[in-house]
Amino acid sequence: MHPKIPVLEKELIDHIKTIGFYTPLVQKAFDVAESSQGQQRTIDDTSYLENHLFPVAVDILGNYDGDEIENIIVIALLHDVLEDDPEMTEDKLSKLFPEYIVESVKTLTRQEPEISKQQYMQKITESDYEIQIIKLADRIVNLELVERLRESHPEKFKGYLKETKDLFLPLAKLTSSSYFNRLGSKLTELEAL
Repeated sequence: MHPKIPVLEKELIDHIKTIGFYTPLVQKAFDVAESSQGQQRTIDDTSYLENHLFPVAVDILGNYDGDEIENIIVIALLHDVLEDDPEMTEDKLSKLFPEYIVESVKTLTRQEPEISKQQYMQKITESDYEIQIIKLADRIVNLELVERLRESHPEKFKGYLKETKDLFLPLAKLTSSSYFNRLGSKLTELEAL
């Protein structure tokens, strides 16, 4: 399942309600995402929530085959909050969510420049399946966004493709044949542009 971008909050909530997982914990994650990242814009000045965060959650719901549906929705909604919101701290997050959620969000947060991208991806590779799936969904959605930069930022575009090939395809190969095939197809498509 490829999410159409943008994804509106109501569409995502309706989908989550349909599958029976719009729990108080999920609702709290929506509230924190809105509060922390509701004003954030993508690189092409579109809504971060509708053009990145919500599409990542939709992608996961269409491709995740595990048992941790509530947790993966919550983590997906929070996956960038520590990285992008200087007001949100690990301590604040731990007062709102269970330890597993906080630890997962921390794992998904790349601490620049303390660790290299290779070290970060190694940490993801050694993490739980759900964290790996969130990171792969994040990259799929980011590839859709980076495609918009091909003309205006060609070097960034090329670098992003190389990083996807070098760091994310190996993770996908170990984790999910669906994401491996999708990333491979998207790379082939973008490299042909």
